[in-house]
Amino acid sequence: MELKIIDNTNQLTTDILSSIDTIKSANTLLKVFLEEALHIADVYVVGSFIRNVHNKTRIQNIELVIHTNNEELKALIQKHFGTTIRNASQAYIVILEKLKIEIRSYSDNWINRFRLSEDRSIIDSIAMSGYYNFDALVFNLKTYQLKMEAYNICVLTKKLDIMHNTWTFKKYHPSPETNIIKALYYQKFYELKLSAQVSDYLTKYIRTYDLLNGSAINTLQTFAASEELLSDLLPKTYFKKALADFIVPTKKNKRKDQLQLAFAF
Repeated sequence: MELKIIDNTNQLTTDILSSIDTIKSANTLLKVFLEEALHIADVYVVGSFIRNVHNKTRIQNIELVIHTNNEELKALIQKHFGTTIRNASQAYIVILEKLKIEIRSYSDNWINRFRLSEDRSIIDSIAMSGYYNFDALVFNLKTYQLKMEAYNICVLTKKLDIMHNTWTFKKYHPSPETNIIKALYYQKFYELKLSAQVSDYLTKYIRTYDLLNGSAINTLQTFAASEELLSDLLPKTYFKKALADFIVPTKKNKRKDQLQLAFAF
């Protein structure tokens, strides 16, 4: 798929607001929830929703970050949706017909919990928490502020990269499984190259799963199915082949890998 850089922020702002209005008109529960959320805090839409609006592809999910604490957000979600289910990345999950909504509080965002972005603005911190440059898209529904620079670099270079090049940042993400599956998906369907640090990250975790669980492929396929994460988008044969590229299969190297991985984390 041919991706487009964001070079007209006014048009994208119009398109985002129009898409949000269309979704709200079809989902009264979401409409009422957003109205109350915007009354008490800034609400940010992030990641794939913005990317899909900009590239005019099908919208299947919305990721929201609410600038509030987790207790207040949990009560708000319970009030409007009657559920407080969370996924592996610790976002609250709401399913409305064919629309999947992921909601998290700003204070409970993983990089804030581990104090990994104390010197950054709120919108920069949220962009950073997307983990990959391809997902570093943020739009404030109250102020219309837009963050998209890292995404544009990704599209221009056609290279997937991690937002911060320190192992501290990498190891604290709550769901490396999600990051692995996303990277393989982006590589296949958007024809993105993997940066050296993305390849290194995938290699470390995939080899660890293979050594500790006996099969990285089974571990990640089970995870994808349980999270309903890309499980219908990555063909099983491709998934196996892509994962195999990061696994050293020879028994001769197994002990060496175990020692290396023991110090890698």
